[in-house]
Amino acid sequence: WLSDNSRILSDAAAGADTVCGTLSSDTTWSSDVTLSCQVFVASGATLTINAGVTVYAYPDDGSGIAPALIILPGATIEASGSASAPITFTTGLTQDTATGRGLWGGLIVMG
Repeated sequence: WLSDNSRILSDAAAGADTVCGTLSSDTTWSSDVTLSCQVFVASGATLTINAGVTVYAYPDDGSGIAPALIILPGATIEASGSASAPITFTTGLTQDTATGRGLWGGLIVMG
């Protein structure tokens, strides 16, 4: 599916831990992750993203939905990067196949 649609993942994204679904308990990302579908942080849960982590995402999960990180009302996100160890959100595609806009669904904070 990915190669048929010119969606070849970069080596970095392919080597990252894959995340998909709902995070219903406190979770810490201390190494790179790839969003393969929409990821929801549920009410009462905290997602901590450590400095230096890169969050990659596909432009499409195979069913037409763009993977995104969605912080639901009542959930918390704690992300403290720095100039020397930034937290980066980006497409997981290679530079050869990453063209234009809409390469992942984004970061959505609902409250």
